[in-house]
Amino acid sequence: MRDFRELKVWEKAHRLTLQIYRITRNFFLMNNFIQKLNVNG
Repeated sequence: MRDFRELKVWEKAHRLTLQIYRITRNFFLMNNFIQKLNVNG
């Protein structure tokens, strides 16, 4: 059963990592969009 717990821990950590990646990716995409508006506006 020890391997099962390690797998669950890895799964939760991996899910958290993917969520952080999506949040930061969206932040940078929005930031780039705003910069383009400032240049074109």
